[in-house]
Amino acid sequence: MDEINPTILKITIKAIPTLTEENFSSWRTHITALFKLGGLKDQMVNGVERKTVS
Repeated sequence: MDEINPTILKITIKAIPTLTEENFSSWRTHITALFKLGGLKDQMVNGVERKTVS
């Protein structure tokens, strides 16, 4: 996996709202974007294992 730019990661994390009963949809969108940025979306959403290079 390519290294994530720390500035982009920090901005992405700060943009995630605190989860409440009223904002689940928005929170989910932000969390999914964070997983996608980190290359983890398929693992987290679908339970698909990520293949590692040996």
